[in-house]
Amino acid sequence: ISDPHNIGAILRSAYLLGAMAVVVMDKNTPTETGALAKSASGALDKIPYVRLSNMKQCLASLKKHNFWCLGLSGNAEMDITAYESSQNTALIMGAEGSGLHRLTEDGCDILVKINTPQSDMVVDSLNVSVATAIALHSIISA
Repeated sequence: ISDPHNIGAILRSAYLLGAMAVVVMDKNTPTETGALAKSASGALDKIPYVRLSNMKQCLASLKKHNFWCLGLSGNAEMDITAYESSQNTALIMGAEGSGLHRLTEDGCDILVKINTPQSDMVVDSLNVSVATAIALHSIISA
């Protein structure tokens, strides 16, 4: 995710919805700039913002620590509202536009999507920060 405003909004939603941390890839992800901090509205100081260089290793480590890796993908068949788990859940989000990389999708335990009934050829996806907030709320409500 390359837009600092999206990362800031994700940090704010993650904090407010009870996430433990926001983990991002070091490459092409914004650093803690003024724009990111302003978009986070104080959440940058409240929730860990962790930068990693290898998503495959991150997913493996999460699984070793009993996290269920839930990938959000437009290619998924299962709607996120059908997801139920008693385990800790790590929500895996993709980049704006391109979504999850194939290897990241392969590393997830399950892929889910957000049902968007009004999707059409012109408007067919949610902003990544909005999708993250919806997905986090769905996970917490499950």
